[in-house]
Amino acid sequence: MNKRIASAAIAAVMLCVALTACGRRSFDVTETMKVSFSGSDGYGVCDLENEYDWISDVQDYYSKAKSVTSEQIEQIEFALEAVVEYDIEPDEGLSNGDTVTVTPKIDSLADEYAFDLIGKPITVTVEGLEKVEEFDPFEGAKITFDGVAPNGTALFSSEQEDITFSVDKYSGLSNGDKVTVTAEPKYGMSEYAAEHGKVFSKTENEYTVEGLASYAMKLDDIPDETKEKMQNQSKDSITASAAGWEEGKLLKKSEFVGYYFLTPKEGFSTSKNNILYCVYKNTVSVKGVKAGANKDTKEETGEETYYIYCCFNNIMILPDGTCSVNLSDVQMPNSYGVTVKSAYGEYYWGDVEFYTYTGYADLDSMFNDCVTKNIAEYSYETTVKE
Repeated sequence: MNKRIASAAIAAVMLCVALTACGRRSFDVTETMKVSFSGSDGYGVCDLENEYDWISDVQDYYSKAKSVTSEQIEQIEFALEAVVEYDIEPDEGLSNGDTVTVTPKIDSLADEYAFDLIGKPITVTVEGLEKVEEFDPFEGAKITFDGVAPNGTALFSSEQEDITFSVDKYSGLSNGDKVTVTAEPKYGMSEYAAEHGKVFSKTENEYTVEGLASYAMKLDDIPDETKEKMQNQSKDSITASAAGWEEGKLLKKSEFVGYYFLTPKEGFSTSKNNILYCVYKNTVSVKGVKAGANKDTKEETGEETYYIYCCFNNIMILPDGTCSVNLSDVQMPNSYGVTVKSAYGEYYWGDVEFYTYTGYADLDSMFNDCVTKNIAEYSYETTVKE
């Protein structure tokens, strides 16, 4: 058992012994108490002094009993401090003119003592607190925004001492979002005022997110100039891929028919922050024998059409309003995925081997492959018409 607690327990038993020779007395537990105030106006605190000095009267009272030793008299203090507490309401954040009530709380154990402990609540008016200077805790602070919307981040910095700053939203930011920073003294405003002689003029400051690069989230976000560059790169890529065709096929023309533009749905984390499909209709001049021909059939020249796309992703709008896209990272359908069978071909070991095109026979097939298969994670816009 703790030595202090053990001593208090022994003294408490002693206090329950009646002193018939002296008669029963009462002791006012507020008689010696002094109430004072410190700090600054609006941030003052209530302090108690000499609140337990009445205990010396109790000790004197018991010193008259021959059966009580001097050591036991000293132990009385432990028991009485444990049985009497003082409740202060309010005890901080005080201004001149406020009223503070100090209420003594006497434990029921005191009912068994050989004397009475009494004391009524005391109400005091706050006075003497000095006015303090106000200052803006955010003065000189700096907040920076980094990254790419909608995944931007915020970093707040300040050289102010003894102040804790908290940011309500550090990440997932886009231009135009609001970020609130809260300032708090590390050890309470009353202590801060006492230490620094000043208090905060405000505790919150709001900042608007700006200067972030952002991924294009609507087709209209992409400047016409950038769209033109992507279309030119698409045509060059289609022309280059057709240059390796077999002799019977020749790309006659490639017509742009519109866009499919995909952006991630809210709450979905995707590897591509946007996807733009530039859709083309290719017309091919083809020479060969047609289906159903026999080995004596002569070659014919015809015309066929199919659809193909060139795809770009992670198109970004920079803080200065310009657009950034990696034109070299253009993706097209591959021959292992989608092919269109031609009605023409050439003889090979007595049979007609039909030509193929890497692409789609119709727009519905392309839409299903590019859009419908991604509809769980992506929203889309389309300008494709025919």
